[in-house]
Amino acid sequence: AQREVRYVAIEIGTGSYQPRPASDIFAHRYGDCKDKVTVLSTMLHEIGVDSYYVLVNTARGVVSSDFPSLGAINHVIAAIRIPAGSPTNGLYSIIEHPRLGKLLLFDPTNATTAFGSLPKYLQESRGLLVSGDGGELIELPAQPAESSRLTVTAKLKIGTDGTLEGDVHEIRPGTAAAEYREQVASLSDAERTKFMEKRLTQRFSSYEMRDLVIENVNDLTLDVIVRFHVTAPGYAKHAAGMLIVRPRAFGGGSVPTIDGKERLYAYELNGPSIETEDIEISMPNGLVADEMPAPQRRSAAGVSYTSESSFVGRVLRFRSETRVQQCIVSRAAVEDLSRLFASIHTTERNSVVVKTN
Repeated sequence: AQREVRYVAIEIGTGSYQPRPASDIFAHRYGDCKDKVTVLSTMLHEIGVDSYYVLVNTARGVVSSDFPSLGAINHVIAAIRIPAGSPTNGLYSIIEHPRLGKLLLFDPTNATTAFGSLPKYLQESRGLLVSGDGGELIELPAQPAESSRLTVTAKLKIGTDGTLEGDVHEIRPGTAAAEYREQVASLSDAERTKFMEKRLTQRFSSYEMRDLVIENVNDLTLDVIVRFHVTAPGYAKHAAGMLIVRPRAFGGGSVPTIDGKERLYAYELNGPSIETEDIEISMPNGLVADEMPAPQRRSAAGVSYTSESSFVGRVLRFRSETRVQQCIVSRAAVEDLSRLFASIHTTERNSVVVKTN
Protein backbone atom coordinates (compact mmCIF):
# COMPACT_ATOMS: atom_id res chain seq x y z
CA ALA A 1 0.00 0.00 0.00
CA GLN A 2 2.83 2.39 0.81
CA ARG A 3 4.99 1.72 -2.25
CA GLU A 4 2.93 -0.22 -4.81
CA VAL A 5 -0.24 1.90 -4.90
CA ARG A 6 0.30 5.23 -6.66
CA TYR A 7 -1.32 8.19 -4.93
CA VAL A 8 -4.11 9.71 -7.04
CA ALA A 9 -6.91 11.75 -5.41
CA ILE A 10 -10.13 12.80 -7.16
CA GLU A 11 -12.36 14.60 -4.65
CA ILE A 12 -15.81 14.82 -6.22
CA GLY A 13 -19.02 14.20 -4.27
CA THR A 14 -19.15 11.00 -2.23
CA GLY A 15 -15.81 9.95 -3.72
CA SER A 16 -14.20 12.31 -1.24
CA TYR A 17 -15.34 10.08 1.63
CA GLN A 18 -16.17 6.63 0.24
CA PRO A 19 -13.30 4.20 -0.43
CA ARG A 20 -13.31 2.02 -3.52
CA PRO A 21 -13.24 -1.79 -3.33
CA ALA A 22 -9.81 -3.14 -2.47
CA SER A 23 -9.84 -5.40 -5.54
CA ASP A 24 -10.19 -2.37 -7.85
CA ILE A 25 -7.46 -0.44 -6.06
CA PHE A 26 -5.07 -3.37 -6.16
CA ALA A 27 -5.82 -4.13 -9.82
CA HIS A 28 -5.20 -0.57 -11.02
CA ARG A 29 -2.46 0.23 -8.45
CA TYR A 30 -3.64 3.76 -7.73
CA GLY A 31 -5.83 5.47 -5.15
CA ASP A 32 -5.99 8.18 -2.52
CA CYS A 33 -5.23 7.99 1.20
CA LYS A 34 -8.40 6.10 2.17
CA ASP A 35 -7.85 3.69 -0.72
CA LYS A 36 -4.34 2.94 0.53
CA VAL A 37 -5.71 2.25 4.00
CA THR A 38 -8.41 0.03 2.46
CA VAL A 39 -5.82 -2.10 0.64
CA LEU A 40 -3.68 -2.35 3.77
CA SER A 41 -6.67 -3.26 5.96
CA THR A 42 -7.82 -5.91 3.49
CA MET A 43 -4.41 -7.58 3.40
CA LEU A 44 -4.16 -7.47 7.20
CA HIS A 45 -7.63 -9.00 7.48
CA GLU A 46 -6.50 -11.92 5.30
CA ILE A 47 -3.84 -12.80 7.88
CA GLY A 48 -6.16 -12.33 10.84
CA VAL A 49 -5.12 -8.84 11.97
CA ASP A 50 -7.80 -6.22 12.66
CA SER A 51 -7.36 -2.60 11.61
CA TYR A 52 -9.42 0.58 11.52
CA TYR A 53 -9.67 3.88 9.69
CA VAL A 54 -8.48 6.99 11.52
CA LEU A 55 -9.65 10.29 10.03
CA VAL A 56 -7.16 13.10 10.62
CA ASN A 57 -5.97 16.47 9.39
CA THR A 58 -2.40 17.04 8.25
CA ALA A 59 -2.40 20.38 10.08
CA ARG A 60 -2.01 19.95 13.82
CA GLY A 61 -4.92 21.14 15.98
CA VAL A 62 -7.61 21.29 13.28
CA VAL A 63 -9.54 18.23 14.49
CA SER A 64 -11.35 19.47 17.59
CA SER A 65 -13.75 17.96 20.10
CA ASP A 66 -15.51 21.33 20.36
CA PHE A 67 -16.61 21.59 16.73
CA PRO A 68 -17.20 18.29 14.91
CA SER A 69 -17.09 18.71 11.15
CA LEU A 70 -16.15 16.69 8.09
CA GLY A 71 -14.45 19.86 6.91
CA ALA A 72 -11.81 19.27 9.56
CA ILE A 73 -10.80 15.97 7.91
CA ASN A 74 -8.41 15.90 4.95
CA HIS A 75 -6.52 12.62 5.40
CA VAL A 76 -6.93 8.99 6.49
CA ILE A 77 -4.42 6.73 8.24
CA ALA A 78 -4.67 3.23 9.72
CA ALA A 79 -4.83 1.96 13.29
CA ILE A 80 -3.58 -1.64 13.35
CA ARG A 81 -4.50 -3.86 16.28
CA ILE A 82 -1.35 -5.45 17.68
CA PRO A 83 -1.89 -9.18 18.33
CA ALA A 84 -1.23 -10.22 21.92
CA GLY A 85 2.37 -11.21 22.54
CA SER A 86 3.73 -9.48 19.43
CA PRO A 87 7.10 -7.71 19.90
CA THR A 88 6.85 -3.92 19.78
CA ASN A 89 10.50 -2.90 20.02
CA GLY A 90 11.23 0.07 17.77
CA LEU A 91 7.53 0.78 17.15
CA TYR A 92 6.94 4.30 18.41
CA SER A 93 3.43 5.04 17.13
CA ILE A 94 1.55 2.70 19.47
CA ILE A 95 -1.35 3.85 21.62
CA GLU A 96 -3.26 1.95 24.29
CA HIS A 97 -7.02 1.86 23.64
CA PRO A 98 -9.24 0.92 26.61
CA ARG A 99 -11.31 -1.52 24.55
CA LEU A 100 -9.21 -2.47 21.52
CA GLY A 101 -5.87 -2.79 23.26
CA LYS A 102 -2.63 -1.76 21.57
CA LEU A 103 -3.09 0.06 18.27
CA LEU A 104 -0.24 0.94 15.94
CA LEU A 105 -0.87 4.13 13.96
CA PHE A 106 0.51 4.09 10.42
CA ASP A 107 0.21 6.38 7.40
CA PRO A 108 0.56 4.25 4.24
CA THR A 109 0.28 7.36 2.06
CA ASN A 110 3.53 8.80 3.39
CA ALA A 111 6.25 7.23 1.25
CA THR A 112 9.19 8.26 3.45
CA THR A 113 8.08 7.33 6.99
CA ALA A 114 8.87 3.80 8.11
CA PHE A 115 6.34 1.41 9.63
CA GLY A 116 6.13 2.06 13.37
CA SER A 117 6.42 5.84 13.18
CA LEU A 118 4.06 8.71 12.48
CA PRO A 119 5.05 11.73 10.38
CA LYS A 120 5.77 14.67 12.66
CA TYR A 121 2.85 16.68 11.30
CA LEU A 122 0.45 14.06 12.71
CA GLN A 123 2.02 13.85 16.16
CA GLU A 124 0.44 15.54 19.19
CA SER A 125 -2.84 15.85 17.33
CA ARG A 126 -6.27 14.17 17.22
CA GLY A 127 -7.99 11.72 14.92
CA LEU A 128 -11.40 10.10 14.57
CA LEU A 129 -11.05 6.35 15.10
CA VAL A 130 -13.73 4.45 13.15
CA SER A 131 -14.40 0.97 14.53
CA GLY A 132 -17.32 -1.44 14.53
CA ASP A 133 -18.80 0.39 17.53
CA GLY A 134 -18.79 3.81 15.85
CA GLY A 135 -16.39 6.72 15.93
CA GLU A 136 -14.42 8.34 18.74
CA LEU A 137 -11.71 10.96 18.98
CA ILE A 138 -8.29 9.65 19.97
CA GLU A 139 -5.03 11.40 20.74
CA LEU A 140 -2.17 10.92 18.29
CA PRO A 141 0.81 11.12 20.64
CA ALA A 142 4.10 12.86 20.20
CA GLN A 143 6.81 10.23 19.80
CA PRO A 144 9.82 10.21 22.14
CA ALA A 145 12.73 12.42 21.15
CA GLU A 146 14.86 9.30 20.62
CA SER A 147 12.72 8.40 17.60
CA SER A 148 14.06 11.37 15.61
CA ARG A 149 17.80 11.74 15.99
CA LEU A 150 20.47 13.54 13.98
CA THR A 151 24.13 12.88 14.76
CA VAL A 152 26.74 15.11 13.10
CA THR A 153 30.45 14.36 13.38
CA ALA A 154 33.29 16.15 11.63
CA LYS A 155 37.04 15.54 11.47
CA LEU A 156 38.62 18.75 10.20
CA LYS A 157 41.97 20.53 10.18
CA ILE A 158 43.15 24.11 9.74
CA GLY A 159 46.25 24.94 7.72
CA THR A 160 48.70 27.73 8.49
CA ASP A 161 46.88 29.94 5.97
CA GLY A 162 43.56 29.54 7.83
CA THR A 163 42.00 27.05 5.39
CA LEU A 164 39.58 24.57 6.96
CA GLU A 165 39.42 21.10 5.39
CA GLY A 166 38.03 17.71 6.28
CA ASP A 167 35.16 15.22 6.32
CA VAL A 168 31.62 15.56 7.65
CA HIS A 169 29.39 12.60 8.53
CA GLU A 170 25.64 12.75 9.33
CA ILE A 171 23.39 9.90 10.52
CA ARG A 172 19.59 10.17 10.60
CA PRO A 173 17.39 7.33 11.89
CA GLY A 174 13.64 7.42 12.45
CA THR A 175 11.53 10.44 11.58
CA ALA A 176 14.67 12.54 11.05
CA ALA A 177 15.45 10.19 8.17
CA ALA A 178 11.87 10.49 6.90
CA GLU A 179 12.09 14.28 6.80
CA TYR A 180 15.40 14.18 4.95
CA ARG A 181 14.06 11.63 2.45
CA GLU A 182 11.12 13.94 1.81
CA GLN A 183 13.58 16.66 0.79
CA VAL A 184 15.97 14.67 -1.40
CA ALA A 185 14.24 11.49 -2.63
CA SER A 186 13.00 13.03 -5.88
CA LEU A 187 16.20 14.98 -6.61
CA SER A 188 18.85 14.03 -9.16
CA ASP A 189 22.48 13.74 -8.06
CA ALA A 190 23.16 17.26 -9.35
CA GLU A 191 20.15 18.61 -7.46
CA ARG A 192 21.23 16.85 -4.27
CA THR A 193 24.63 18.51 -4.60
CA LYS A 194 22.96 21.92 -4.92
CA PHE A 195 20.77 21.11 -1.93
CA MET A 196 23.84 20.46 0.22
CA GLU A 197 25.70 23.45 -1.18
CA LYS A 198 22.83 25.67 -0.03
CA ARG A 199 23.46 24.48 3.54
CA LEU A 200 27.20 25.08 3.22
CA THR A 201 26.63 28.60 1.92
CA GLN A 202 25.04 29.41 5.28
CA ARG A 203 28.25 28.29 7.03
CA PHE A 204 31.11 29.45 4.85
CA SER A 205 31.75 32.57 2.78
CA SER A 206 33.89 30.48 0.42
CA TYR A 207 34.08 26.71 0.12
CA GLU A 208 34.46 23.68 -2.12
CA MET A 209 32.55 20.44 -1.55
CA ARG A 210 33.37 17.07 -3.08
CA ASP A 211 32.73 13.35 -2.61
CA LEU A 212 29.09 13.80 -1.54
CA VAL A 213 27.43 10.46 -0.72
CA ILE A 214 23.83 10.07 0.47
CA GLU A 215 22.99 6.49 1.44
CA ASN A 216 19.73 4.59 2.04
CA VAL A 217 17.33 7.22 0.70
CA ASN A 218 15.00 4.53 -0.68
CA ASP A 219 15.33 1.92 2.07
CA LEU A 220 13.04 2.95 4.93
CA THR A 221 14.47 0.26 7.23
CA LEU A 222 17.93 1.87 7.33
CA ASP A 223 19.37 5.13 8.61
CA VAL A 224 20.01 7.89 6.09
CA ILE A 225 23.76 8.58 5.99
CA VAL A 226 25.36 11.67 4.44
CA ARG A 227 29.12 12.05 3.89
CA PHE A 228 31.14 14.73 2.13
CA HIS A 229 34.51 16.51 2.09
CA VAL A 230 34.67 20.28 2.46
CA THR A 231 37.42 22.89 2.00
CA ALA A 232 36.82 26.46 3.23
CA PRO A 233 39.65 28.97 2.57
CA GLY A 234 40.07 31.72 5.14
CA TYR A 235 37.89 30.08 7.77
CA ALA A 236 40.34 30.91 10.57
CA LYS A 237 41.19 34.62 10.82
CA HIS A 238 44.63 36.01 11.69
CA ALA A 239 44.67 39.05 13.98
CA ALA A 240 47.61 40.56 15.90
CA GLY A 241 49.55 37.31 15.96
CA MET A 242 46.52 35.31 17.05
CA LEU A 243 44.14 32.94 15.27
CA ILE A 244 40.36 33.28 15.65
CA VAL A 245 38.33 30.13 14.97
CA ARG A 246 34.63 29.31 15.36
CA PRO A 247 34.54 25.80 16.92
CA ARG A 248 31.09 24.96 15.50
CA ALA A 249 32.35 24.77 11.95
CA PHE A 250 29.38 22.70 10.83
CA GLY A 251 26.13 21.39 12.26
CA GLY A 252 22.89 19.75 11.35
CA GLY A 253 20.87 22.93 11.55
CA SER A 254 19.95 25.65 13.95
CA VAL A 255 17.00 26.50 16.13
CA PRO A 256 14.57 29.03 14.64
CA THR A 257 14.35 32.70 15.52
CA ILE A 258 11.15 33.80 17.25
CA ASP A 259 10.13 37.38 16.62
CA GLY A 260 9.25 39.60 19.56
CA LYS A 261 5.66 40.25 18.53
CA GLU A 262 2.92 39.49 21.01
CA ARG A 263 1.43 36.09 20.22
CA LEU A 264 -2.23 35.16 20.18
CA TYR A 265 -1.66 31.41 19.95
CA ALA A 266 0.74 28.72 21.10
CA TYR A 267 4.05 28.18 19.29
CA GLU A 268 4.51 25.06 17.16
CA LEU A 269 7.86 23.27 17.15
CA ASN A 270 8.84 20.73 14.52
CA GLY A 271 8.43 17.93 17.05
CA PRO A 272 10.43 15.79 19.49
CA SER A 273 14.02 15.24 18.38
CA ILE A 274 17.64 14.97 19.49
CA GLU A 275 20.47 16.60 17.58
CA THR A 276 24.07 15.99 18.63
CA GLU A 277 27.21 17.52 17.15
CA ASP A 278 30.83 16.50 17.66
CA ILE A 279 33.22 18.69 15.67
CA GLU A 280 36.99 18.16 15.90
CA ILE A 281 39.42 20.63 14.32
CA SER A 282 43.15 19.86 14.30
CA MET A 283 45.10 23.10 14.65
CA PRO A 284 48.64 23.99 13.50
CA ASN A 285 51.49 23.14 15.88
CA GLY A 286 52.58 25.47 18.67
CA LEU A 287 49.24 27.06 19.59
CA VAL A 288 47.51 27.42 22.95
CA ALA A 289 44.06 28.72 23.84
CA ASP A 290 43.83 32.36 24.88
CA GLU A 291 40.02 32.66 25.12
CA MET A 292 37.49 29.80 25.28
CA PRO A 293 33.67 30.00 25.37
CA ALA A 294 32.09 28.88 28.63
CA PRO A 295 30.13 25.60 28.68
CA GLN A 296 26.38 26.02 28.23
CA ARG A 297 23.52 24.15 29.89
CA ARG A 298 20.10 25.71 29.38
CA SER A 299 16.49 24.61 29.09
CA ALA A 300 13.04 26.12 28.62
CA ALA A 301 9.60 25.06 27.42
CA GLY A 302 10.51 21.42 26.82
CA VAL A 303 13.74 22.24 24.93
CA SER A 304 17.19 21.67 26.44
CA TYR A 305 20.63 22.58 25.12
CA THR A 306 24.15 21.74 26.24
CA SER A 307 27.47 22.59 24.61
CA GLU A 308 31.15 22.56 25.45
CA SER A 309 34.33 23.65 23.66
CA SER A 310 37.77 22.28 24.55
CA PHE A 311 41.33 22.61 23.28
CA VAL A 312 43.54 19.64 24.15
CA GLY A 313 46.86 19.08 22.43
CA ARG A 314 46.27 20.33 18.90
CA VAL A 315 42.55 19.51 18.76
CA LEU A 316 39.80 22.08 19.13
CA ARG A 317 36.58 20.22 19.89
CA PHE A 318 32.95 21.36 20.00
CA ARG A 319 30.20 19.10 21.35
CA SER A 320 26.53 19.94 21.71
CA GLU A 321 23.11 18.38 22.18
CA THR A 322 19.73 19.95 21.46
CA ARG A 323 16.77 17.97 22.76
CA VAL A 324 13.13 18.82 21.95
CA GLN A 325 10.47 16.99 23.97
CA GLN A 326 7.18 18.29 22.57
CA CYS A 327 5.38 19.79 19.58
CA ILE A 328 3.41 22.65 21.15
CA VAL A 329 4.71 25.41 23.44
CA SER A 330 2.08 27.36 25.34
CA ARG A 331 1.78 31.07 24.67
CA ALA A 332 2.93 31.81 28.24
CA ALA A 333 6.21 29.91 27.68
CA VAL A 334 7.11 31.38 24.27
CA GLU A 335 9.15 34.25 25.74
CA ASP A 336 11.33 31.80 27.69
CA LEU A 337 11.77 29.70 24.55
CA SER A 338 12.74 32.79 22.55
CA ARG A 339 15.47 33.64 25.07
CA LEU A 340 16.78 30.07 24.92
CA PHE A 341 16.93 30.12 21.12
CA ALA A 342 18.74 33.48 21.18
CA SER A 343 21.36 32.10 23.58
CA ILE A 344 21.85 29.05 21.33
CA HIS A 345 22.40 31.31 18.32
CA THR A 346 25.03 33.24 20.29
CA THR A 347 26.79 30.04 21.36
CA GLU A 348 26.88 28.72 17.79
CA ARG A 349 28.63 31.91 16.64
CA ASN A 350 31.19 32.01 19.47
CA SER A 351 34.87 31.95 18.52
CA VAL A 352 38.02 30.65 20.17
CA VAL A 353 41.17 32.76 20.23
CA VAL A 354 44.46 30.85 20.10
CA LYS A 355 48.00 32.18 20.19
CA THR A 356 51.56 30.98 19.77
CA ASN A 357 52.87 29.13 22.78
